[in-house]
Amino acid sequence: MARRIGVAPDNIIYWRVHETSPHISVYPKIIAFLGYNPFPVDTSTLAGRIKRYRTEHGLSQEAFAILCGVDETSVRDWERGDRKPLPSKQRILEEILKPKELSQ
Repeated sequence: MARRIGVAPDNIIYWRVHETSPHISVYPKIIAFLGYNPFPVDTSTLAGRIKRYRTEHGLSQEAFAILCGVDETSVRDWERGDRKPLPSKQRILEEILKPKELSQ
């Protein structure tokens, strides 16, 4: 498993024994390895949709902020539900978070 997700075997043991989480950059490989997303979020909210996108793409809040053209604090506040994005940023978010069609 460690080899398939690109981490040292000690990392897997550490996550299990110390009940810590892997770095978000490893999440996409874990999801692919397991065949499902073991990091559930409520996707009925904008906050949940942002968190799911970041999880599935292995993006930190900072990296997602760069993608959206905002600062990291904005992403943090959106995920907490403390603030709503401005309409201009809402349009950008909707485009980023829009489900992609699978090619056949």
